[in-house]
Amino acid sequence: QALEIYERMADADGISSSCRVLAMDYAALGRFHDANAYARRSVESGRKSKDEYRFGGSFIAQGDILLRIGDDAGALAAFSEAARIMDKLGKGEALGLVLSLIASIHWTRGDLPEALAVQRQAIAAAESDGRPGGADFARDRLAVFHLQTGDVAAAEEELARSREGKIPDWGLLSLARKDYPKAARIYRKAIETHEKTRADAQRLFGGYCGLGLSELGLKSYSRARDAFQKAVDLSEDEREALAPEERAGFFSG
Repeated sequence: QALEIYERMADADGISSSCRVLAMDYAALGRFHDANAYARRSVESGRKSKDEYRFGGSFIAQGDILLRIGDDAGALAAFSEAARIMDKLGKGEALGLVLSLIASIHWTRGDLPEALAVQRQAIAAAESDGRPGGADFARDRLAVFHLQTGDVAAAEEELARSREGKIPDWGLLSLARKDYPKAARIYRKAIETHEKTRADAQRLFGGYCGLGLSELGLKSYSRARDAFQKAVDLSEDEREALAPEERAGFFSG
């Protein structure tokens, strides 16, 4: 309804904002085909907008949706444009978030040096805003990268400096130390938290994967299988919500 009103008024700001909200709503419902369509329209209308910050937000929304359907090249282009805008506007915390997303794409592609370099840029950008804890998300991401390269000491250092210290990241640290009982407790707590709302399927998926790895370490193979199966079921639920042409690259993302 709001979109129709803005369309009649030819209000580019309103159209862009409404389409961005609709894109995010459809993505939350798993309807990524519709979400992508509205994200594209949000960007197109945003080009005529005077609000550059929200225009940058439209690119972030578009990149997130493209990433979910496996189009990492499209997501990288969208996030890079958002980063350019946030840098221009001096929005350090927002820039840090976008750079973290870009670093994750480089990591997924196997370009580890670039991922680490961009993630450190994300921390510096977020810290430039001067808000206590503003760089926590970026530090947590760098900790995960260190864990995945086997540098447990560096990961622990970053998590200790972060006020946020996300539960799943401490779970990864416990897995790296082969403290499987502690990792299992951490992931069960994370799953319990996210099961209540089911608002973030990706975090719930990570929780089940982490629990599965913990149970494998404990040699509880049937429990590990059950946890991994729940993770697969979550992935299939999201994939089934895609249009046929979007499904091919889903698991690659």
